[in-house]
Amino acid sequence: MHSVYSTYGFRNRSTVACTMTGHPGVQLLDAHGGVVPTVLSPDAEPAATVLLRPGGWAFFIIGEGVLPEYNDPQPCPAASTLVVTPPNQQQGLTIQSGLAPCGGRLSITAVRPDGNLAPIR
Repeated sequence: MHSVYSTYGFRNRSTVACTMTGHPGVQLLDAHGGVVPTVLSPDAEPAATVLLRPGGWAFFIIGEGVLPEYNDPQPCPAASTLVVTPPNQQQGLTIQSGLAPCGGRLSITAVRPDGNLAPIR
């Protein structure tokens, strides 16, 4: 399957430092707010703790399978909204999305302190 990779980030907008460790949660939604089936595959890299000072960033990559495999019965539905939940949190953040992963399959990295990340292998 061919994949397209996109880098996303969390920004600390508070006045105190915080930390993040692990993989964000991700859910795709359609134009009506309905759930698009999402199969999330975290990478195998060990998760490091990222210190976010006020105004600081933590980054992660989402890999999206964009070409269906031969005889794949799963469609490649477009999602209009991406709900991302920071690691170890309950409240998701919503952003507009143009993702259309075949079979809803996404790969994801753990959060990292640097936005210059290598694509998921």
